[in-house]
Amino acid sequence: AWEIKKVTLGEDHADTIMMYGQIGRLYHDKGELDKALPLLEMNVRVRTEILDRRHPQIAVAKNALAAILVDPEEAFKLAKESVELRSDVLGARHPYTAFAYDTLAIAELGRGNVDAAETAAEISADIRTDVLGPSHPRCAVAHITLAKVRSAQGQYEEALDEARKAKGVNDAALREGHPFRKLTDDLLRDIITNYPPRH
Repeated sequence: AWEIKKVTLGEDHADTIMMYGQIGRLYHDKGELDKALPLLEMNVRVRTEILDRRHPQIAVAKNALAAILVDPEEAFKLAKESVELRSDVLGARHPYTAFAYDTLAIAELGRGNVDAAETAAEISADIRTDVLGPSHPRCAVAHITLAKVRSAQGQYEEALDEARKAKGVNDAALREGHPFRKLTDDLLRDIITNYPPRH
């Protein structure tokens, strides 16, 4: 379908651009970063060229690319731009702005800025809980981010608590076999496996 859209509609058509991001995220989810990266970079480049600089889809593209970049400074730059654009266009308390804060938190962890990561993760959790309610599956994402931050801070009990909250939300809201349930199960298992031994 993607090749047909490229030939029929052209590389700069909105439907083709959307496919860059969707296929790039699919490759990312499969762990094929070498295939995901050029598509997500193309997604950002083309959207930036043809859309208004304040268009929310530019923030979506930058956020998706920031989430997979290995270079922590470049990931931080894109994540920060996504937060700023989403806050400006959608509002500071919009759930999509919270999503950008999650990506910013992970980028800050990559830069070794644990305190800044904690601030971004807490902002995301506050927005999601307030706007969507604590049992919404998107709140599980905030718990996952907070679990990663707490783990980086060496606060393993708190990391386990956040991972358990994410698992509880996803188990209650999502069907058996849903990929997000596996994500929280894997996170919980990872924290337990890497939990420091008690003396």
